[in-house]
Amino acid sequence: MRSRRRSALRVAVVVALFAMLGAAWSQTRVNGTVGACAQVAPADLVAEARAGLAWFPVEVGRGSVGADGSFALAFHEAPYLPDDVTVPLENLFAGQRCEDLTVSEPEARVVMVRELRIVPRGAACEYCETLGTLYAATKEHGSLATTGDVEVRWIHAERAATVTGRCTFGWGQETYDIELAAGWNTVVFETVAVAESIGYCDCRDVHASVQPFPRAQVAWHFVSSR
Repeated sequence: MRSRRRSALRVAVVVALFAMLGAAWSQTRVNGTVGACAQVAPADLVAEARAGLAWFPVEVGRGSVGADGSFALAFHEAPYLPDDVTVPLENLFAGQRCEDLTVSEPEARVVMVRELRIVPRGAACEYCETLGTLYAATKEHGSLATTGDVEVRWIHAERAATVTGRCTFGWGQETYDIELAAGWNTVVFETVAVAESIGYCDCRDVHASVQPFPRAQVAWHFVSSR
């Protein structure tokens, strides 16, 4: 009897540990300081979902940018996500050449946020002007790839799911080791190898996984829309 109780206790501890890890790797808030943002501040910061034929963005997070360039945003923990702005998880890989790709919940509805949009203070995001955008990466977009480059995106999943395998794109390959929890997930895309440049091809291999936000590796970058 004691042996059974100890086994049950060990199982409970393991389950609790994985639940804690999932919570640690989820992310509902982002913040930082980018001095260049001061040129459009004070302003609001929004995370949005757009997909398919959706004309209007759907807000999935909001925050603000201060006069000193500091910003903070909270993702909505239970955002309203109509079907026309979400896609089945398997659709993120549609049309690509994939090897041994396994998606545990192919119909799980997801949305991916790649960047944050800066808008006038108090504006509804459907019609308002875009003052600029923010994204998290080791380098500015358009830079030549090097080993160790990292870019961060956020995925909201309606339920837990895993993605493993590899897909080939025109610029190289992505290998997936993604364990999504229900809700918001921080997904880190890391360049693990770069091929010798052939013509204009910036070819590289990228590994994608759910991780805590890599503060020591990435910086926030501002792109003005003015």
